[in-house]
Amino acid sequence: MRKKILIVDDEPDAVLTVKTGLEDLDQTYEIMGVTSGKECFELLNKGYQPDLILLDIMMPIINGWEVQRRLKEHSTWRTIPILFLTAVVDKTSKKIGGLVAEDYIEKPFEIGNVKKRIDAALLKHEENKPVSQETNKQKKLLVVDDDPYILIAIKELFEPEGFTVHTARSGQECLDELAKGFKGVILMDIMMPNMDGWDTIRQIVVNGYNNGTVISMFTAKDEIDKKVDDLKEFVIDYITKPFDPDDLVKTVNTYWSYLP
Repeated sequence: MRKKILIVDDEPDAVLTVKTGLEDLDQTYEIMGVTSGKECFELLNKGYQPDLILLDIMMPIINGWEVQRRLKEHSTWRTIPILFLTAVVDKTSKKIGGLVAEDYIEKPFEIGNVKKRIDAALLKHEENKPVSQETNKQKKLLVVDDDPYILIAIKELFEPEGFTVHTARSGQECLDELAKGFKGVILMDIMMPNMDGWDTIRQIVVNGYNNGTVISMFTAKDEIDKKVDDLKEFVIDYITKPFDPDDLVKTVNTYWSYLP
């Protein structure tokens, strides 16, 4: 069976290089290329469903991070494996990219290596297809952070572990999710604009939304503000940024014993 690969890169020469290189190595690939995030979504909206997407990060208007975020929020496209193929090589981008995508390949690259990593990602995707969605209904996680990349990273980290992950970019969005009936674990950032984590918790308690939830806080601080002593009883744990992904999953899994 032919595997459909979509290349998204704003440099036409890069698209052509990858396309011809992969086609020379494997005739079972059916490769299409587009030069913007906008063209990518136009193609998908017409019904095209690739088996894998090779995605550049540094693109104008809609960059690769935003393309990835929109894909993962779409009910049909969210399962498409993504490999970043990019010249962005800073440590933070590589770490986040490795969490939110199947692989992170740096430019310049050797086309044979790209093919090996495509094949590995496709194989892993086939092996990891969920048998049932029932488990996802049992563990619910609400992540509250004004950093969209943190939201993406945690969502991609926990969903394969059987969690249904909700995200909120502000304290108000968090309150909106709770008003809709969310019950489960809340991971709350402290440092957020307008309504910080502590102000959000205060509103959660005032509105009675803390029933059926447990709250753990993300912090980059060494000290917890003493002015919020009255709210500390509503927080079960503090997680320091940056966090280790494996340790975070293990820690959050311990929180379920606190839920009614």
